[in-house]
Amino acid sequence: MNLLFSVEDGRLTFCFKPSETQDAAALINALLEDEREKGYSVPDFGENFLENLTRSTENFPAGFNFKDLHTAVRFIEVVLDKTTSSNNAVALSKFLST
Repeated sequence: MNLLFSVEDGRLTFCFKPSETQDAAALINALLEDEREKGYSVPDFGENFLENLTRSTENFPAGFNFKDLHTAVRFIEVVLDKTTSSNNAVALSKFLST
């Protein structure tokens, strides 16, 4: 997964590799449901976003606008929780540089 941040647009874009799309879709779906249950606003990715992400055979971008960056940060936290044994700065640096 690659991350691109546009300062000009205030947009954070995750670009998922085909080998990551199924896991990413499951994590995003769970996160969005959790955020909705807590009463937080969530991004509207469109009707078939998760299905398209799951089935993608090419790199798949998912963009978060400025007002939805809190959800993007939560997604990073969820990925870190699932992929590392600790949430230290080294783990975050490694995650963001891959």
